[in-house]
Amino acid sequence: MLRRLALMAPLALCLLGCPPRVKPGQTPILQPVPPPGTPTSRPAAAPAGGHGHAHGEDCDHGPAVEGLPPTGHNSAQQLQAEAAAIDDPELRAAFQQAYVLTFHMDKARRDGDRARALVAPLLERDFAPAWRIHGYTYIDQGFQLEPALRSYRRAVQADDTYGMAHYALAFTLTQVDPAEGRRHFQRAMELKVEDQRNLRQRFYP
Repeated sequence: MLRRLALMAPLALCLLGCPPRVKPGQTPILQPVPPPGTPTSRPAAAPAGGHGHAHGEDCDHGPAVEGLPPTGHNSAQQLQAEAAAIDDPELRAAFQQAYVLTFHMDKARRDGDRARALVAPLLERDFAPAWRIHGYTYIDQGFQLEPALRSYRRAVQADDTYGMAHYALAFTLTQVDPAEGRRHFQRAMELKVEDQRNLRQRFYP
């Protein structure tokens, strides 16, 4: 009887949840195995300020610009692309300042008069994006159609492949000359300009 109890003791200990004996040379299991689905490591924390990118950058779109959306029309991305075509650093800086003064999301911080003064030297060079800025300042200051249209037309004359000027004309001409506006809208679409104002559905179906 005593011999039988001695043989059953190890089995009873296992059933009660006691750890088995560790043979020489083996490492004991010190932690319980986690239930299925339990994460085994904590993901690394992203740096403060967003998505794990360096401070001052917005994903893959280059440096952020205060007051501008990161992408799309009149954005930091668009500003960076257009300013890159200006070889003179002072004129490039003036263009960048004028761009922000023209398209700042807070309209109270826009200054069309100052923006026109800043881009004046670039107008002499017939730089199409400068002509678009020039035109938009008049739209922003009481929707002055005639000077705005003159500037936008100068932009497409300077560079027919500058889609944003065609799109600006398409928008501005919706009420005064929709036939001409449609031509510029179609050209803007050929140049892969995004129809952010939904002009096709509203005016040019």
